[in-house]
Amino acid sequence: MTNHTYNFIMDIVSSKNLSLSKSENIIVNKLKTLNIDLEASNISSFSKSLDVSNSTVTRFAQKLGFDGFSELKFKYSQRPRAKISKTQEIYKLILDSLKDLDEDMVNFIKSFSSFEKIAVIGIGSSGLAANEFVYKFGEVGLHNTDYAKEPYSIDLLTKSLDSKDLLIAISLTGENLNLLEGVHFAKERKASILAISKEEGSSLDRLADKAILIPPYPSYSYTISKLFPVTLVLDLICEVYLS
Repeated sequence: MTNHTYNFIMDIVSSKNLSLSKSENIIVNKLKTLNIDLEASNISSFSKSLDVSNSTVTRFAQKLGFDGFSELKFKYSQRPRAKISKTQEIYKLILDSLKDLDEDMVNFIKSFSSFEKIAVIGIGSSGLAANEFVYKFGEVGLHNTDYAKEPYSIDLLTKSLDSKDLLIAISLTGENLNLLEGVHFAKERKASILAISKEEGSSLDRLADKAILIPPYPSYSYTISKLFPVTLVLDLICEVYLS
């Protein structure tokens, strides 16, 4: 998280080439560590957070070139601010809504190396993600993998699986009929099935032995790639596998 208060004050110190005393350096170091929101503070709360007196804060503000704390706070509130794009807002929403994996899922992911084959399937953008899964799995030492992203190749791959194999099925809606057909083939052959989708209770979710839900996000538009939430889950899986 960006420490805006610290950066604002250090910009002043740097631009004015100020020489800080020992006590002033202590204040600056505390500001760097505590990440205090200057705009939401009054002089009493600000002083308390820094464990100094109100008069010490006033003298520090004057050293920076202000009449006192109130002017320092006002100038801080008027500082130029970087505009956050819609894409950044959506990505932050996705990251903030990502749920931790429970112990059962963590243990399941750690067992991936025990499967003779890991097959990953998806159609459309999910097919591109399936390719990325296999590539990333190879980077973490899982080389017993294959993927398919077209209906015919999905049928062939899923019909080759058995009880010693794992099928990872990726579908945002969890309702793609061609993909579900492949999942049915794998299920009939007793393969383990991990679903990755954003719809709890979807057809895919109900067929799977295990499921990871993609973090919710606003309706798809040009501002956000469908691949991002899926590859975020992929990176999480790889982190857990290596831990």
